[in-house]
Amino acid sequence: MITKSSFAVAALAAGMFVTFANPAAAEGGYVSAMGGYSRLHDSTLSGERDDLGVSIDSVKLDSSSFVGGAAVGYTFKDPWRLELEGSYQKYDVEQILNTAKVLVAASGDASVITGTVNGIYEFRQSDSSLTPYIGAGVGAVYVKADDITRAGRSTSSGSAVAPTGVAMLGVGYDVSENVTVTAGYRLQAIGVLSGDTTRSNGSTVDGEADAILLHSVVAGLRFNF
Repeated sequence: MITKSSFAVAALAAGMFVTFANPAAAEGGYVSAMGGYSRLHDSTLSGERDDLGVSIDSVKLDSSSFVGGAAVGYTFKDPWRLELEGSYQKYDVEQILNTAKVLVAASGDASVITGTVNGIYEFRQSDSSLTPYIGAGVGAVYVKADDITRAGRSTSSGSAVAPTGVAMLGVGYDVSENVTVTAGYRLQAIGVLSGDTTRSNGSTVDGEADAILLHSVVAGLRFNF
């Protein structure tokens, strides 16, 4: 699937090279919504738990998830947009580390809620409805693990917060003066996740997971006003 993502990036980049920037554009606010497919660069995450005191492969997740989100922003007359965006993903848990430091079968899921401030540069053209773009964003991620269960053991839940950054490129097509269809690729980096896990018996374990990379292919609609 990474190969398909790489192909999508190459195609979008090639489209950008055949365009010419045009600074003239309508200025104003917008709202947008997007959805698509997200994939973990590595679905087995390393980390450290206080009760084990060692950094080791700690959890294996289902590598793919639906991603959905929405944004509110502003288009400037020069070729820039600025927006505040929120998105959501959820990954099933397949394996988790036991006290013998072995990955064993598990169930449950991990929800990923992201909030970023994005700056987007548009390659505008006066004679075309197509507008390629590149962009970057920074923000924070909240990860919530629910009902993680190992066979024959009690369930546990936990949460963690980490900084995040995202790079994006894509293209927009103006269906009308007020509606734009978009498609693009995103690479998101999530910093070290640090948080705690609460077991059903009431005990709490602190820990952290190493940085994570996510690849996403998305499509959406932007409503300009």
